[in-house]
Amino acid sequence: MRQEVVTVSKRLSSRLTLSYERGLSGLWNLVRLQYDISRRLSLRAKSGSENALDLLYFWWFD
Repeated sequence: MRQEVVTVSKRLSSRLTLSYERGLSGLWNLVRLQYDISRRLSLRAKSGSENALDLLYFWWFD
């Protein structure tokens, strides 16, 4: 099932971003806080329709 979502976000500092996501059908509601620990490592907390704490590692291929 496809879900359309509108996201509004604000960078609070150079490493911290706050986002709010709302589904257009009203079934999706989420607040997300992401902290960039380093260039490759981020910690993301989500609360709302889904609750999670994620540790993200980024690896780029050129």
